[in-house]
Amino acid sequence: MQIKQTFKRVVSQAFVRHAATLITGNAVGQLIAFAAYLVLCRLYSPDDFGLFNLFLSIGGFLAFFSTCSFHYAIVLPANDKYGMACLRICLCINLIFSMLCTLVCGFGNNLIATQFGAPQLARYLPWMGLFVCTYGLWSTLNYWYIRTQKFRWIAGYQVGQATVTSAAKISCAAYPTATTPHGGLITGTLIGQTLSVIIAAFGLRNHWLQHVTTSRTTLLVCVRKYSNFLKFTFPKDLVNYLGGNLPILLLAAYFPIEMIGFYGMATALSMRPVNLLVNSFYQSLYQRCTELFNQQRSLKFLFRLFGKGAVIAIPAFVVLYFVLPPLVQILLGDGWQESARLLQLMLPWLACTLLCNPFDFLADIFSKQARLLVFEICETLLRATALAVGIAQHSFEWAIGLYGAASCLIILLRTAWYVRLILQYEKNIIYETTAD
Repeated sequence: MQIKQTFKRVVSQAFVRHAATLITGNAVGQLIAFAAYLVLCRLYSPDDFGLFNLFLSIGGFLAFFSTCSFHYAIVLPANDKYGMACLRICLCINLIFSMLCTLVCGFGNNLIATQFGAPQLARYLPWMGLFVCTYGLWSTLNYWYIRTQKFRWIAGYQVGQATVTSAAKISCAAYPTATTPHGGLITGTLIGQTLSVIIAAFGLRNHWLQHVTTSRTTLLVCVRKYSNFLKFTFPKDLVNYLGGNLPILLLAAYFPIEMIGFYGMATALSMRPVNLLVNSFYQSLYQRCTELFNQQRSLKFLFRLFGKGAVIAIPAFVVLYFVLPPLVQILLGDGWQESARLLQLMLPWLACTLLCNPFDFLADIFSKQARLLVFEICETLLRATALAVGIAQHSFEWAIGLYGAASCLIILLRTAWYVRLILQYEKNIIYETTAD
């Protein structure tokens, strides 16, 4: 009876319910995508996956300009009037940049593709504006749904996007056309992302009607108040993404596109589920910790959460190291063993990412975006140096191994900084309580 009551009390907590909703959506979406990859790896070659990952890396970099990271501010205002103003600012930025991206990539597609050594990419670059636009729209909607605690809409998008995208990729391979001989992975992603965003936008309609007009003064107030997101978070995110995609953007010029395909498969099987879990905890914790911070309440529960995660994650990753080669052989079939070897090299980096990155919102809560930007710049420089050593050694595996080691070092240093911020905050609230 006591266990049953404890269980009901835990489940009744808003944070647990929201986290469970997001994790369930992430898990279902990931299972769908994973099942699709078991088919896709037999329909597409490593070269096709290399082209696909190059498109995503370029598009992901450009997509950061679609909101300039201002979508993070949507969660913070106490009044929905200002929250909607932040949303409108994001939509304006997205519209302007998406149009610009369409023009540049449409007319300069051949030149851009040649610079990356992938001429076959030219036929898909004119659609880059659509990719950027839908990415920016979902980033905006996602944080509005976090603000309004519509976590089911977020979970629904994740499941729907994975389902439609996977079906489209398989269909493009089963029924190839003259426009999608090797780019079915790209075409499927565009179809799935566009349809999913259109459906997800319906969840905004009631709030949009309640705030049909937003004054220019309100917009300017939001821009000034949350300008740190434009000045620090945006360049931090840009540098972080660039650093995270350096293996594709940089190594493509020195190694065969096939190796990029192997690395892309390794990241699809690893970083994708890890990032989905990270984002689920990040989004739930961001909303919850913002409330606690505004109420000047303790954040020490984050230490316990980290400790429990480490107890589970570290042994799991140790076991995973030994089972990866036969597991990849069974799941992907012949021809993908290089992906298993790359995955083994990436495991320490994956473990650090899973345990530490859910707490990156702390820099926003404590308004320490400038310091976080310094961490991101240092990480990118270390990563670039690691890849340069791998290139000099003419070894793709050396490049990825050293790249992961550099990432681990900075992640651990950043986490130690978060601990320091929380401890200082706890001292301050204790002092203020005592003074009162």
